[in-house]
Amino acid sequence: MLGCVGSRDKAQPPSSIEPFAVRGLARSPDTVTFEFGLQANGREALVVESISVCAQCLEVGSFSSSWAIAPSIKWSIMPGFILASAVPSDGDDAAEKVSVGSGPRKPPPLRCEATMMGLSPERDYTFRLLANGRPQEQFANSRPFLCRTSDRPTTEEAHLVCKRRWAHSLEIEWLIADPEGAAIEECVVQCRRDGLMSGWLPEVALHPIAADWADSIAPPVGYRRWLGRIDGLEGATVYRLHARARNAVGWSPTHSPELYNCTSDLPLAPTGLALLRRHPDSVTVGFSVEDPEGAPVTDCHVQLQSALGYAAHAHGRFLRLPAEEDQDSRRTSGPRPALCIVEGLQPETDYQLRLLVQNAAGAARNASVPLQVATSERSRPPAKLNVRVGPRTIEVEWQLADPIGAPLIACELEHSLDSVFGSWKAVEAEVVAFGAAGGREPAAEFCSGDSRATAAMAAAVSVAEATAATSLVRLWRVRVPGLERETAYVLRARARNSVGWSTSFSPTIRACTSDRPPAPHTVRVVARLPAAVKLEVAVAEVLGTAPVSQLHVEKSGSLSWQDVTDIEVSKLEPPCESGNDEVSWWSVTVILGIDPTALHKLRVWASNAFGRSGEPSEICSCRTSDKPSPPSAWVCRKRLPHGLILDWQLPEPEGAPVWRFDVQCRRDTSLASWHTAVCADAVRCRDTPGGWQCSLEQLEPATAYRVCARACNEVGWSDWHAAEESFETSSLPRAPKDITVRCAVDESPLSAGDPAKTQGRLVVDLTVLDPEGAPVVACMVRCSSKGLWSLARRVGRSKPGRWIAPIPTEVLPESKATLSISVRCANAVGWGPIHDEVAELPALATANSWPDRVPAQLGSVELVFDEVQQALEEQKALQQRLGQLSSDAMVRSDQEHSALLSWRFSQAEKRTEVLAEVAQQVSTALATGVEDQGARLVAQLQEAMQRPRLVPNPPAAAHVLSLLLNGYLWLETRWRSELRLLSDGVAKAMDTVAGDAGGRMLLHWAKQHQNWSESFDAQVSDTLPEGLATAAQLLTTLAGGRKLELFEAVRTDLKSCLTLVAAAERQLKRLRTSHRVLHAAEAASCHDFERRGILQKIETTALGLVTMLVLPVPGSIEVGTVGIGMLWLEGDAAGSHLALQHPSGVPLAPVLQRLGSSPPPRAAVILAGWASGGHKGVVLVHNATARRITVSAGLDPGFSLASAAYRKLSEAHPMVRLLGGAMSESNGGDHIATVLPTDVVLIQVPDVAFDRQIRLEFSYGPAAKVEKAVGWTSVRQGSAVSFIHLDSSLQVSNLEDQNSSVEEGTIKVVNNDLEPVAVSVFRAPEVQKHFESALLAEKMQSGEEKSLPLPRPCDGRIFQVEVRHDGGKRALCEARPGQAIAVENLA
Repeated sequence: MLGCVGSRDKAQPPSSIEPFAVRGLARSPDTVTFEFGLQANGREALVVESISVCAQCLEVGSFSSSWAIAPSIKWSIMPGFILASAVPSDGDDAAEKVSVGSGPRKPPPLRCEATMMGLSPERDYTFRLLANGRPQEQFANSRPFLCRTSDRPTTEEAHLVCKRRWAHSLEIEWLIADPEGAAIEECVVQCRRDGLMSGWLPEVALHPIAADWADSIAPPVGYRRWLGRIDGLEGATVYRLHARARNAVGWSPTHSPELYNCTSDLPLAPTGLALLRRHPDSVTVGFSVEDPEGAPVTDCHVQLQSALGYAAHAHGRFLRLPAEEDQDSRRTSGPRPALCIVEGLQPETDYQLRLLVQNAAGAARNASVPLQVATSERSRPPAKLNVRVGPRTIEVEWQLADPIGAPLIACELEHSLDSVFGSWKAVEAEVVAFGAAGGREPAAEFCSGDSRATAAMAAAVSVAEATAATSLVRLWRVRVPGLERETAYVLRARARNSVGWSTSFSPTIRACTSDRPPAPHTVRVVARLPAAVKLEVAVAEVLGTAPVSQLHVEKSGSLSWQDVTDIEVSKLEPPCESGNDEVSWWSVTVILGIDPTALHKLRVWASNAFGRSGEPSEICSCRTSDKPSPPSAWVCRKRLPHGLILDWQLPEPEGAPVWRFDVQCRRDTSLASWHTAVCADAVRCRDTPGGWQCSLEQLEPATAYRVCARACNEVGWSDWHAAEESFETSSLPRAPKDITVRCAVDESPLSAGDPAKTQGRLVVDLTVLDPEGAPVVACMVRCSSKGLWSLARRVGRSKPGRWIAPIPTEVLPESKATLSISVRCANAVGWGPIHDEVAELPALATANSWPDRVPAQLGSVELVFDEVQQALEEQKALQQRLGQLSSDAMVRSDQEHSALLSWRFSQAEKRTEVLAEVAQQVSTALATGVEDQGARLVAQLQEAMQRPRLVPNPPAAAHVLSLLLNGYLWLETRWRSELRLLSDGVAKAMDTVAGDAGGRMLLHWAKQHQNWSESFDAQVSDTLPEGLATAAQLLTTLAGGRKLELFEAVRTDLKSCLTLVAAAERQLKRLRTSHRVLHAAEAASCHDFERRGILQKIETTALGLVTMLVLPVPGSIEVGTVGIGMLWLEGDAAGSHLALQHPSGVPLAPVLQRLGSSPPPRAAVILAGWASGGHKGVVLVHNATARRITVSAGLDPGFSLASAAYRKLSEAHPMVRLLGGAMSESNGGDHIATVLPTDVVLIQVPDVAFDRQIRLEFSYGPAAKVEKAVGWTSVRQGSAVSFIHLDSSLQVSNLEDQNSSVEEGTIKVVNNDLEPVAVSVFRAPEVQKHFESALLAEKMQSGEEKSLPLPRPCDGRIFQVEVRHDGGKRALCEARPGQAIAVENLA
C-alpha cells in the first residue's frame, strides 16, 4: 500500500525531530492508515505535547505538481518500538553521529500511527510527513511515499460455475475476491438464451455462502463464494450467463467471463423392451430408461401401430422400479428399470407398440424400438387322453398347460356310446396335480390327498396368476360311473379360460369297459445286470377291477413279439412318495443273457382272474450291463527303485463292477516288446471315486516304462489302453545344490586337551534332493582332486536333505580363497555321477567368536534302517490289500484270479517275514550293547563268508543285509562309544599311575592308539558308504521281489565289513587289557624305557663296525653283523613295556592278581616272606609278560662319561657285553636272574646303603641266551617291580584253582582272537637246534579251547609256543606244563 518514491528534501532547516515512514497498515475508499516513526536529532528527550505533525500530498497523474497540505490527518503515538532497520542511518541529515562511550545517546524513536482522510477512491497519492519538536522550529519532512485508496471489485478472473441444473432452473456459484478495504456488498447474475435475437433477462441476486456450509469447500484467503438460483428457464436450452459485483466504491467496471450452460435435457428413448406379462386385455412391458440430470422420467406414452401408422393409446400406466427419486437429486446411476402397463386391449390379438417417455423438460425426441406383443389366448384342447377302464367305470386323465396370463377355469369330458344313436354327455373334470411347463409330469410333483401337496399346489397357482409369465401344467381327471359292462364308448374333452372355450375338442378316443386290468402305465428300468434287467412296473387297480395277479413280458424279435419265460416277478410295497393305494407296484427281473451290445425292446402285460389286459404297456428299451471301459487318466502316485505305483480312473459299469485288471509294460524304447507286469492286483482308491491303484514290481531302476491295462468284470474284458506318457522308476541321485563352506567347531571327545578344539573348523554344508522313492543314504565329499573322500552325515531327517562333511586341514590351500569340492551320492539305485564345484573358502574362526554349531546329525546306518521300516510297512499294507482281493475273488468263485492272488499273497508274506527279521535284528542291535557284540559280529560274518553262495534265497539275503547293517551300525555307534569310554578310562588311569619317567612312555603309547583310531576312522568313512549303498540296493531287491543272483557281489562289501569289525574289536581288546593293567597298578610308580631313535641306531651301527675292526675276536664279526641287522629290522620293544614299582606296605598277591598275572603256587613262600618284611638286600621282580626275562641288578653308576661310553660299547659290540657281564658276576657286581612268565624272584643286590639306587636291566630270554636289553630302570633295595608288556597278544596264566584246572602234562590254549590260528609247540630256545621242527602243531578256530599234550617227561621243562595267523602274523610265548595261554589278538 505504501512505498518510498524519493529522498528527503535536504533544503529544509534543521529541526529537533525527524519523521520517517515505515509501512502501511490499511486503506479504504477515502482514507489511508500507515505507521511512522519520530526520531530526535539531538540528545534531548522528545516532548510529546510540543510535537506537531502534518502531511503534504501530491495526486499522481494530476496536472498540479506542487505539494498540497492534506485535507485531514489524525495521528497518535503507539506503544512499542520502531524496527532498528527503519531508523535513519548516518547518511541522513537529521541524524547525529554519536560514538559508543563518547556521551549520552539519542533517545529512542517514537512509534506513531496516522490516518489521512478526505481522499478520493481509486487514486494514487504521493505524500510526505512534516514534523517539528517545538512551535518555533521549522518542519522536517520525511521521504516521499506512494499510496492508493480502495478499488472497485475485479471480475476478469472470476468465473461462474453451474452447481446444479433442473428442467427450468440453474444454480450458479461465483468465487470472487474482496478488494482491500472495500468488501463486496452485492452480486448479481444475468442470463439470456444462446441466440442472435435473445435479450438479457433481469438480474438475479447472489447470496454469500457461509464458510461452514456443509456442501462448501473453504475458499482461498480473501475470496468469498456467492450462490444463486435462476428460475423460469426453458428446458433443454443453452443459456449464456455473466455476473457483476458492487462494493462501497461502486459496481465492477466489467462483467465476469460468460458461462455457457444448459438446463436439463430431454430423456432418451427407452431401451431393452420386453414383454413381461400378458392378460386377455392388457400386457406389461418392461424397459430401461436413463434419467437426465435434474429431470427424471415421469411419464410414458404408448403408441400402437395401425393402418395409418402409430397412434397414441390413452390406456397406459407408467411404473418406476424402484421408487422414483426426489426431484432435487441430480445423481444418476445409469439405466433404471421401469414398467408400462398397457390396458384396454382385445384378447387373442397381436399388437406392435412403441414407447415415448417424458420428463419435466418435455417428451423424448425419439420413441423406442417397436415391440411385438400379444394378449392372452384361449386354451387348446387336450392332445392326448389317458384312459383306465373298469367293469362299469371309465377314468380319463390328461395334461394341459395354462395359456400365459389366462389360466384354465374348467375342463369337461364328453362321452357317448360308440353307435350312431349315441348322444354326447358332458362331465366336468377336476384338477388333481400341477407342474411347471416342460418339467416332469404333474403327478410326479404333486400328489393329491396330501396337505403339503395341497399347499404346494396353491402356491404354484398363486405364482402363475401373479406373474402371468409362466405356463402351469395341470393334470385333469374325470371319472364316469354307471356305464354298461363290456360296452364301447367314445370320449373327447375341451377346456375353458377367461377368454372362452377352446375352439375344438381333443382327438376322439374309443374305450371299452372291461373286467380285465388296464395296461401297466409305468415301466422303467431300475437296474442293469450282466445277464438281465430289473424293471419296476406300476399297474392301476381301480374302478372295481379284479386285482392283478401276474405280469407277462414280451421281447421284440426279428418278426414278432416273443414271450419271455425266464422272469422273476415280485410285488412291492407302494413307495411312500406315491401316496396312492390304487396302484400296485411290481418288480420284474428279465433274464436276457450276456450280450452288452444288444438293444432289447420289452413290453409288459398285466393279468387277473378275467385274463390279460386289453393292451400292453408302452415299449421299454434297455440293455444289460456293459463291459468296462479302458482305464484312463493315468497318474504315477509313487516311484520306487524297482517298482511303480500307478493310479487310473475307471467308472464302474452299472450292475457289473470291475473285478480285476491285466497290466502289461515295456521299456520306452523303439524295439521293446510288451510283457505281463508283475504286480499286486489293483485296488480301489478310497479318496477318489472311480479311482484304482496298482503296484508294479520287479522293474529296472532308472528306466522309463510304457504301461497298458485292461479291465475285467462279469461281462468280459475291456480293450487294452496304454498310458499317454511313460513312467520312470527311481533314478540316481542328482547333483547337489547350495554347496557352501562355513566355519564350525570340532567338539570331538578325541580332541580333548588339544588346542584345536577351540579353533573353528571348516565344514562343507550342502543340500541334496532325494529322488522319489529312493532317498540318498550315503554322501561322500572330497576337497581337492588329490584329497581323500570324507563321509558326510545327514542333518536329522531334513527335507530336502542337508548334509555336512568336515574338511581335513591338510587339504586346505595356503594362499587360495577358493576350494575345489567333489561330491558323489548313493541311494538304492546306485552311485550318482561325481559333481565338481568351486566354493569360497572363509577364514577360520574361534569357537567363542562363532555362535553357530553343527546341528545334530543322523548316523548313516539309520537312513537305511528307516528305509527298512518303510518297506516293511508297505509290505504289510500290500498283504492286507491282497487278502481283501483274494476273499472277493473267492466270493465270486473266480478260481483263476483267486489262485493268482494266493500266490502273490504268499510272496508278500515271505517278503514281510524277511523284512521283519531284518528290522528286528537291527532294532535289537540299536537297543542293546553287550561287551562282546563285536566278537559275535565277527563270528557271524565269518560264518556267512564261508558259504559258497552268499545269498541263495531271501532269508539268506535278509541275514546278509542284517549283518551289513549291524556291522556298520556297531562301527558307527557302539564301537566309537566304547572306544571313547576306554580311552577316557585309560587317560584317568595314566594320571594315577604315571610318574615323571613313565608318563612320557604312556603318552607316546596313547598317541599311537589315537593315530591308529584316526586312521581307522578314515578307513571306516571310506568303506561305509559303499556298504550302505549295497545294503540299500539289497533292500530294494528284497522288497521288490527281484532275483538275488545279481547281488553275489555283496561278498566284497561283507568282507570289508568283516575286516573293519575285526580290527576294531582287536583294538578294543588291547585297550581293555591296558585299561585293566593300568587300573590294577594304581598308586604304583611307572618307569619307562629309553627308545632308540634313528640317530642312536646310526651311532650304534658305526660304533659297532669300529669295535669289530679294532677287537677282531673270533665270531664277533658274525654276531655283530647279525646284531646290527636286527637293530634295524626289529621294532623297538621299549615303547610298549613298563616297569611298575609297587608301593611298600601293600600286599602283593592281590595287586599281581589284578594285573592278570597271578604267580604260581610255589611263589606263595616268596610273597609271604615279602609281606612279613623281608626286603633288605633284595629286589622283588615279577614277570607279567608271556616270555622269560633276564634281570640284572647292579649299582646305578649315575651319569658319567665312562658309564655312557661303556653302555654304548656294550650295545655296539656283543663281546664287550658278554665279557662285561662275566666280569661283573665274577667280581660280585651285577646279580642276574631269569624270571619265568607269571613268576616272581628275589634278586640279591650289592651291600650298599639303603637309599643307594639299584639299576635293573630287563632282557628277554634266559641268562644263557639273553636277547638285547629292553631297557633299564633305577630302584632302591626292598622294592617290588612288575615288568609289563601293554600290547601283548598272548597271555600266560596259572589256572590251578577249584573252578578251572589244566590236565597234568598239558598246556591249555584258548583262542580269543577273531580268526583261526595255528599253534605250534617247540622246545625251549636254548636247547633248540637249527631248523628243528615243532613238537606239536594244532589248528584252532576262533573261540576254540584245547589242551595240548606235551612229550614226557615234561615236569619242570619250559616250552616255546608259537601262534600264527594265516596272514603270516605271529607271536611267541613260553609256558610250563599246567599253565594256560590265551590268544587275545595278533597285531
